[in-house]
Amino acid sequence: MALGEHWLVTGKNGSGKSTLARLIAGELHSALGGRVQRPFLGRDLLTERRAQIGLVSAELGIRQRRDWTGREVIGSAWSGAEGFSPDLTPDQARTVEELAAHLALTDLLDRGAESLSQGQLRRLLLARAVAHRPRLLILDEGLDFLDAASRAAFLTLLPGLAREGTHVLMIAHRASDAPAGLTHHLHLGGGQVAFSRALRSDSAHLQALP
Repeated sequence: MALGEHWLVTGKNGSGKSTLARLIAGELHSALGGRVQRPFLGRDLLTERRAQIGLVSAELGIRQRRDWTGREVIGSAWSGAEGFSPDLTPDQARTVEELAAHLALTDLLDRGAESLSQGQLRRLLLARAVAHRPRLLILDEGLDFLDAASRAAFLTLLPGLAREGTHVLMIAHRASDAPAGLTHHLHLGGGQVAFSRALRSDSAHLQALP
């Protein structure tokens, strides 16, 4: 994945899509003899990954089912801690409020994560994934459980993020699930690359989104 590229990864259940996402995010370690290179990190340390990678996944959602407020879920973006949110700077606190307003989450900021529906929690996690303007945004079926309005509201954030240096890796069952503007398509089968190709697009850098 090179500068300016935004990738779609597809494949059937069990093909390795989520494993790949967690491997890139640093939640899993490669098998003996394997190696993951993250050249966009100054130092490939856990703290750097948390600061430079935004991730939304079903596994991450399960881990949020605690007595954490929506504000803490979003605010944990900068530290990479889950649920626990250290004191935010005034700019960070303002970003949380602005994202919540844009994604219609303001009424969820003071609610406990364990009381939310899957769709509500997913929207909080999407806000968390972009709050710190990561270099890499991984959406592992991240737009699931969203209604049309919520999906559209989130997608309007991506062009601005891309212009500021965020790269998108979107994982989906089918190519038709992905928004316009992605530059490459990787298809997995049985943990192997079935094919990889460039996508034709009038908007190579997510300018066409949503």
